[in-house]
Amino acid sequence: MAALLPALALRSLLVLPLALLARAAQAQFFAVSAGAGCDVACATLAIDFGSKLHYPQADGNFTVWDAKQLASHRACRIEPANSDEVAAVLGILASSWCKFAVKSGGHTSSRDASNSVGGVTVDLKRINQVELADSKTRTRVGTGAIWGDVYRILEPYELSVIGGRVDDVGVGGLAMGGGVSFLSAKYGWALDNILEYEVVLPNATIVTASEDTNPDLYFALRGGGNNFGIVTHFTLNTVRQGKIYGGQKFYTPDKMDALIDASYDLTFSTSPDIGYWIGYIYMADKNVTLALSQEMYLQPEEKPLVYSTLDKVEPMGNTMRTSVMSDFSMELKHGTPAGKRNYMASMTFYPSKEQDRRMVQFFQEEIEILKTQGKTATPALTFQPVPLSSISNMKVRGGNAIGLESSSPLTLANVATSWTDAEEDDAIYASRERFLAKSRASAQELGVFHKYIYMNYADSERDDVFSGYAEQNVERLKEIQRSVDPEGVFTKDGLCTGYFKLI
Repeated sequence: MAALLPALALRSLLVLPLALLARAAQAQFFAVSAGAGCDVACATLAIDFGSKLHYPQADGNFTVWDAKQLASHRACRIEPANSDEVAAVLGILASSWCKFAVKSGGHTSSRDASNSVGGVTVDLKRINQVELADSKTRTRVGTGAIWGDVYRILEPYELSVIGGRVDDVGVGGLAMGGGVSFLSAKYGWALDNILEYEVVLPNATIVTASEDTNPDLYFALRGGGNNFGIVTHFTLNTVRQGKIYGGQKFYTPDKMDALIDASYDLTFSTSPDIGYWIGYIYMADKNVTLALSQEMYLQPEEKPLVYSTLDKVEPMGNTMRTSVMSDFSMELKHGTPAGKRNYMASMTFYPSKEQDRRMVQFFQEEIEILKTQGKTATPALTFQPVPLSSISNMKVRGGNAIGLESSSPLTLANVATSWTDAEEDDAIYASRERFLAKSRASAQELGVFHKYIYMNYADSERDDVFSGYAEQNVERLKEIQRSVDPEGVFTKDGLCTGYFKLI
């Protein structure tokens, strides 16, 4: 590939006139100028990849989950079909010095994360293979796959992987940022169950990274985000998993106190078979507030004893059933539909009923404000446990990049808000910041604050997730990035500038 780069640069000079002509014809479709570098890149990609290259005005089938991201004006979109093609694309982008973003499933709300603002969107949707090894202990998955499809392929064998809980979330983004799973009490997070990566480095070479091969890169990819290249395949730890008992329960808002009490006790459970959260949601279109819970038990056993305290809280309705992982992931997909504007916010704290209750109070205060300033907003607050078993699993295979330390379980709080009116953006983001400021101040006052911010629930324009990582790990991550990316392609001043940057 290195020998190919000078030839690509020469050809870029030859296609520049064609690019400028094409660009002039398409100018009316762009609000952001990509610059001559991306004109060259798109024209070169069109020659080399033909129908895999899409200009925006003829790209009506492209979609990402968040409406803000979808509205970003890219120069073009390319769909490489394998790692060699990704390497060729990256070589062209680097030689043209054209900015880009990489899309796996496109399920983030941060701008420029998976749909480029003014540059090239590298869409990995064609790299979606799911290949179960003969040993049935490993599954090789393309970055463009979604978790629901992975589950559906493995379920006939009564197998599963430790992955996302929402059907249409992409494998790549979730697995590289953390990956809370319904199987996490037993096996840890998704990133701690990745056995090997195939990655295209910034210099367009293809390597593998595992505990034994390129171990520094392997460490960095387990939580270091999109700073080291483009991962094209993951080899995932594959485990026995049959049918599951689980679903959602819905309650009147006055039951939230009882849910907090029951959930607090469950946070300290050592059962490997549970996965749950509790939440509080306001639906603007119905002017209705609900409390809710998600209960999962990894055995086909109805009303397991471990949930007996939570089961004493009487719901007004539920979807509890015995089914398979893909069915539950589809249920959560329906609860987070594509096409709306979204933000996410997260904080971590040591288990505390008082902190939970205060956050619900702060949340209720923001709901009242949003009823007048963000009338289309549907905010949801959830509390989910990080059991000690998950924290212990973060140390396997040399440890991950996060370096999360705690002698007790933790609580991961998440606010996810969707809305439809762009004119409400400022008011809704102001609500986000007020809620986080009050919640963090409360946790510090109570002595339960933890600095960790879960990447997959954060906003790259507003949150510094790496400030919550172990300091020595951040320095090591920066050293690794400098070693694999000396030209700074994946830095904030380089070409892949979206999402959380180390340098």
